[in-house]
Amino acid sequence: MAHRPLSVLEVQDSADLDALMLDARLAGQVISRLGPTFALLTPGSEKAVLEALRKAGHLPRVVGR
Repeated sequence: MAHRPLSVLEVQDSADLDALMLDARLAGQVISRLGPTFALLTPGSEKAVLEALRKAGHLPRVVGR
């Protein structure tokens, strides 16, 4: 079985990640919150999560993948 690498999302402020977790369209893309400003994303969700956060005026960053 092949495994896809996971990506870590980093946001500048914990409120940015709070907003993501409250968004019904995107909350399912987060596997786990790793800290106040870091979350582990489901494979393949990076683009949608980044676009949504940027449209909302946030400056997220994805590490890995």
